[in-house]
Amino acid sequence: MKLLLLLLLFPVICSAGDYVWKSDCDRDMRSMKNCTGEMFRFYDSELNRLYTIQMGHLKTEYRKEYLREAQKAWVKFRDKDCMYYVGKREDSGKRSINQ
Repeated sequence: MKLLLLLLLFPVICSAGDYVWKSDCDRDMRSMKNCTGEMFRFYDSELNRLYTIQMGHLKTEYRKEYLREAQKAWVKFRDKDCMYYVGKREDSGKRSINQ
């Protein structure tokens, strides 16, 4: 039940308003990459913080293992989904979504 509550509250807890996009992030490609990397690190840290909190609420080891397995499956999905949309880094700019 607590996991369901966390998942329902996640968009509120970790909304786009939490990260403050700097005004010079669209100056050039380097600044966009730097800001995007910073935003990734911010949200990665926030996800890890929330994961640690959730693990602390779980009472039994088997529930903790289910959460670990679910998170590993989600990371695999995320990576494959990203690969579907953008392809490999070395193929950047050569693939469109309609291919």
